[in-house]
Amino acid sequence: MGAWGVQPMQNDSAYNWIGSRVRPRLAEVVEATLRAYLDGADENIEEEEAETAVAMLVDCTNVSQMKYKTVDIRFEAQPEGLWDLAIQVVDKMIEEDWASSWKDPDKKRQVLNELKSELVKIKEENKAFTV
Repeated sequence: MGAWGVQPMQNDSAYNWIGSRVRPRLAEVVEATLRAYLDGADENIEEEEAETAVAMLVDCTNVSQMKYKTVDIRFEAQPEGLWDLAIQVVDKMIEEDWASSWKDPDKKRQVLNELKSELVKIKEENKAFTV
């Protein structure tokens, strides 16, 4: 094992485990949730789950903001079109005015618009990212 620091993710074994076991499964779950929400194929996927999947995609592809910078699913996000898919999910939530069911609809609309802005920014930043 190659270790370059004392933090939990500062060794080769940690990165190998993340890369081989966590990243692919996380990307699959995010994609499946986004597609199920858009398609209406799974009535158990509600807006909250889809929104969480979008937020996970933002967190796991915006590596400059991660504390340990270990779960980076850009390798899976780009070829699968996950940023575009997530933008479609947020657009659907906005279009169907899901926010109106919240106690503070304006605040929820703001959160959704911020999510969309982050997705667009991350997608643009990763345009040149090659797998």
